[in-house]
Amino acid sequence: MVAVSISVLAFALTTQAARAESLVPRSHHAWGRFPVGSWKQVRVHNETLDAKGNVVDASTTETVTVLTAVDETGYTLEVDVTLEVAGKRFILQPQIMHQGFSGETNGQRAELRPVHMATVVIDGREIPTEVRESVVDDDECQRVNRVYYSASVEPYVLKRETTCTGANGEKTTSQTQVDVLALDMPVRLLNETMTSSHVKTVQKSAKGTAITLEICCMEVPGGVVYHTAKELDSEGRVVRRGTLEIVDYSIGGDDNSGSGRGRRHRDRPRRRDR
Repeated sequence: MVAVSISVLAFALTTQAARAESLVPRSHHAWGRFPVGSWKQVRVHNETLDAKGNVVDASTTETVTVLTAVDETGYTLEVDVTLEVAGKRFILQPQIMHQGFSGETNGQRAELRPVHMATVVIDGREIPTEVRESVVDDDECQRVNRVYYSASVEPYVLKRETTCTGANGEKTTSQTQVDVLALDMPVRLLNETMTSSHVKTVQKSAKGTAITLEICCMEVPGGVVYHTAKELDSEGRVVRRGTLEIVDYSIGGDDNSGSGRGRRHRDRPRRRDR
């Protein structure tokens, strides 16, 4: 009887240990690993194309994203956007976004599933990973997030799969797959050479497909420093395309996360009048 009780207890402890506290730990999250006050400024150029491939509309946005709060469960961002269209500049209303480290947003709850192991192959290198899953429900859909996480290889999440279904969990409304294509790649960033990863994201829905190629540097808040993207309609025609480039960034205050580097301290860009 005692032996049975010990076996049951051991099984319970093993099951509990195999359930991660979040999809990605704060110390390895692209925003969570940095101290409050860190920010990034990016510039995005977007073009809309007609059926013949001609550019019919173009815009430029400059976005400043500031980390305003962070703890072991999630983080809060303030996003300031300036839009330029046809030579006119518009300052949009600032947005506040709260995200949990398991893919949940304000008012949502993430259900974490037990971890299992899998191997991800990048550049011919076999990397063991923990496969972590969460399920997030809202009024419109159920979102299943699956990440392939390595605690020792940047950018730590080496693969991500997200599936959205209807609220009843039946019909799939969108699918997103993120794959790291290359590791330890050099990138010249603001007069300094850093180490980066190359990442491909493919998002599919009934409206079409969006494909993004990113350069991700974990020494920069938010990770992504460059990207090129295109959107295809349901017939495979490119309808939109765009590029993103980093303008500046800063790591604010003292680093209380134990992992982000506090080497750049710059004032946040001021919002300009319309």
